[in-house]
Amino acid sequence: MFDEEAEIQLGVSRRIRVIRSWGWGAHDGQRISPADAAAIADALLRGSVGTYRFRELIAALAAGGRDPRPALERLLVDNFVLMELPDTHGEWQGPGVRRLEQPDPALERAARSALTWVSVTVVDGDEPGRSFAGAQFKLRLPDNSVRADALDGAAGVRVEDIETGKCRFELTDVPRTPGP
Repeated sequence: MFDEEAEIQLGVSRRIRVIRSWGWGAHDGQRISPADAAAIADALLRGSVGTYRFRELIAALAAGGRDPRPALERLLVDNFVLMELPDTHGEWQGPGVRRLEQPDPALERAARSALTWVSVTVVDGDEPGRSFAGAQFKLRLPDNSVRADALDGAAGVRVEDIETGKCRFELTDVPRTPGP
């Protein structure tokens, strides 16, 4: 029994599917021109016959030691159609790929809502008048990154757009004299 379908790369950028004209999907195809039949026959006879599964057909046409090319070209024109396939060269077609043509607004909202902020104000319970403005600090964030800076004039710091989780605040250089 002859195979009824083959995918063939013609030239650099033309990929086609050849289907027997009574096969599944044949109604979507176009008739094969004599020029295309010659190119398809050449591709099939070039040694890629096994990959395109036309081996039995070629063997039957070559029976008796004749050149199978003319008979193969006639058979392609009379009994097969071709379909142009899109060029997917360089595109991943494997599992798990989902193309997003437009960003998904729900995903963007979820990403924004997953971020939070942290605010710290330093006061001295024993000396309420003492100011920590300008004191150096380190703040370890939930993603394990560290921010080091100085407290603002109100002895505070606020860091926005961080992951949800625990932070660790540490004063690294505390002024020794009370502020005004």
